[in-house]
Amino acid sequence: MKPIEPPDKHFLLAAQGWMELGDQLEAFRELKRIAPEFSRHPEVVNARLELYSQIRGEQGARIIADIISEFDLSELVIQVRRSRDSHAAHRKTSACRQTPCVPLRLPLLFAVPYNLACYACQLGNLTEAWEWLQVAVELCDATEIRNLALNDPDLEALWDRIKEL
Repeated sequence: MKPIEPPDKHFLLAAQGWMELGDQLEAFRELKRIAPEFSRHPEVVNARLELYSQIRGEQGARIIADIISEFDLSELVIQVRRSRDSHAAHRKTSACRQTPCVPLRLPLLFAVPYNLACYACQLGNLTEAWEWLQVAVELCDATEIRNLALNDPDLEALWDRIKEL
């Protein structure tokens, strides 16, 4: 793959700087400026994954909503399906690395953070799992998420907390 050239390299570096400063929205804006030809470059993908891993809470839900428009729905569905299959085959760590940390378009807006909660829970990262589940709740009806999660064995370690939703 060819190296990222200016000005796109500058946008990438600026995004990384904003992430270091904790300003995910500005980082997102810089990443949006990168030309489509570099959108699949490993450095850009890694920067996006880092950004998505930093996103939490109400601000995160707004940023995720902005990010949705940049992704091809069919590609996301394929990646989520691949990750779920990998998860089912007990390659949980691999599944987490393959999954883009972005939700699907409405009405399935909650699907990706919900699945990330499942993966994190299975890996024993209960705090991270709870945070991703909260993002899913912000993007969907809490009662729906609670009912879904209480029937999902991947989230069993959180069932006591989930009952409180």
